[in-house]
Amino acid sequence: MGRGVRRALGKAEVAWWLTRFYLNNGALLMIAAGWVGATDGTWRTAQFVWAMLFMAASSSAILVFNDVSDHEDDKVTAPHMPLAAGLMEVRTAAVFGAALALLGVVFLALASVDTERFLICVGLLVLATASGVVYSAAKPLGIVASVLVGLPFAIVPLLGWVAAGGQAEVAAALLAAYGFVDGLSANTQAALKDVDVDPLVGNRTLAVRIGPLRAFRFATAVGSLAWFVVAALNAIEGAEPVSLVLLAASVVLTVAILPRTYRSFQEADRGRELRVDDLAFLKIGDYLRNVALVAVYAPALAVGLGLLFQPILIVGRRLYVRRIVQGELARSLGVAPAPAGPVQPAVGS
Repeated sequence: MGRGVRRALGKAEVAWWLTRFYLNNGALLMIAAGWVGATDGTWRTAQFVWAMLFMAASSSAILVFNDVSDHEDDKVTAPHMPLAAGLMEVRTAAVFGAALALLGVVFLALASVDTERFLICVGLLVLATASGVVYSAAKPLGIVASVLVGLPFAIVPLLGWVAAGGQAEVAAALLAAYGFVDGLSANTQAALKDVDVDPLVGNRTLAVRIGPLRAFRFATAVGSLAWFVVAALNAIEGAEPVSLVLLAASVVLTVAILPRTYRSFQEADRGRELRVDDLAFLKIGDYLRNVALVAVYAPALAVGLGLLFQPILIVGRRLYVRRIVQGELARSLGVAPAPAGPVQPAVGS
């Protein structure tokens, strides 16, 4: 294989890791729940596949744009990230993210049952995008920022519901509520992994403002509300044994792992990668809860997606650490690997 071909393949791999596709399971399960909720469990259709592809492309685009927006801060807080490490030009990444977003809109059009539903979904996308933009500026504003960060997550199951032709029902409101509390909890957990380094770049996330222990308790308390939403949906739609079993497993695992995870957040300066590992078992509890949500309407689909997405998450995370965090891909492209930990900014910078 020629050097040019190897380099092209390496750049393609950089683009792949920018999407961090292995992290998209939550959004995919959420839109699946919205779809099957609106169609009484129907999912063996081409339109359902298009809806899943829409969410895969859109979620990946969001992660790419996030890296584009944060690439200067990442040079300090996470210098191994592809853009911060210089593995791809920022402009190229922005074009790649825009292409993914456009592709997502095409998939959404193919998924929607009619033009009216597609246009409503586009309106929801605009609302989600606007709330995300405003959130970036409103991070220091406490509860206002928390509401803004939860809104896009509430919209995800609604996109599936609306695209599938669902009508206004209590179940749709509960799905949106689930997305809100799950998203707010997940966002707070995500901020926890960078709580030691975000102050270096003036990034005042909730975890920075109130401290890691209080932020961890907040994320756990908010996330626990999602259990009650799944239970309420079971009560409304008719108790589904698979969903209830998965929900119980989520509760048991989360309660069992909480003390150990809490103790880890009493230790300062553990670094991003250890913080990610600290949250791993707690995230499995959240994952089981998300699968339980889909199982309310389509237990076979839920189990199938659960068995598919978890190995993708595990393998993807391990490969990401090896190829990106540890610098294997950078070395193959002839770029000096960046340190995996934070870089202290120069005095006066």
